[in-house]
Amino acid sequence: MKIIPTILILLPLTISASQEPVVATNKCTELFALKQPPPSYPVMATGEVVSGEVEISFVVNSQGLTENLTVTAFSSSNNSKEWEKAFALQAMRAVKAWLYSPPGESCTTSATLSFEPQN
Repeated sequence: MKIIPTILILLPLTISASQEPVVATNKCTELFALKQPPPSYPVMATGEVVSGEVEISFVVNSQGLTENLTVTAFSSSNNSKEWEKAFALQAMRAVKAWLYSPPGESCTTSATLSFEPQN
């Protein structure tokens, strides 16, 4: 059996996260994003171009930082587990860097990040 290593190349990606308030699912009624850097698009060594989507549930703590991130759903246009894991990893890295205006108390919310290849 021949093992072929996979290389990830990271390119910038625009996500469909809006600057509008994110409606929370717990004690918060509105969250305002102060910083939402987009995730990087993973390019596999195969050169294949795939789109995907990742849904992440997370807590915004009283300081406005994200924590307790959980991937709740993910998909890729080619149904590849390898791509889905790569998208989930990049989505988690991005959401960890997000910053919200402090809500006063921790609350739970979620976001869906879409990955589309750039030309």
